[in-house]
Amino acid sequence: MFDPTAYENFKIILEGSVYDYDMAGDILVSGRSEIIDLAVLSRAFTISFHLTGQDRIRAAILLRSSLKELADEILEENTLQPSAFVDIEFMWESDEPHSADRLAALNDCLWKVWGHDRQITLEETRKMVDGEKGRYYYKMAVSFRRRITEEQSEDLYSLATYCIKALDGLLAIVP
Repeated sequence: MFDPTAYENFKIILEGSVYDYDMAGDILVSGRSEIIDLAVLSRAFTISFHLTGQDRIRAAILLRSSLKELADEILEENTLQPSAFVDIEFMWESDEPHSADRLAALNDCLWKVWGHDRQITLEETRKMVDGEKGRYYYKMAVSFRRRITEEQSEDLYSLATYCIKALDGLLAIVP
């Protein structure tokens, strides 16, 4: 009999919790992908969404697992618990760059939702075509800085809830 891996179990939990909010009308799922990289034997699942009625800021939950995590799980002599990595991303665009105060407020918003023991990164990219004014693209990422094990699988159900809370907070800051 086939036993699903931790990655597959985590994917089902994440997908189900996000689609529960979609079915309730709180969010709209805007994208879903699963990529298997045969060159390095890794897997990555992403589900992205935004709050219903606004699509200015999108959230994405990323689940990834490499050959190492799969081997750790399959090899019976290994003592490591089955695991995978989870990251969260928030993305939006702007006609103008954000001020240093706004960027600090964005960081504070995510720290209030996710806690200070998470790594918060912000990327700002400006895209100009043929010398036109261009647009600014922002991506904030929340990293848990550790593997997620099956002992923490119950916590995965609440990730969508925290993403929604973060989206609400970010929308209050981003014009």
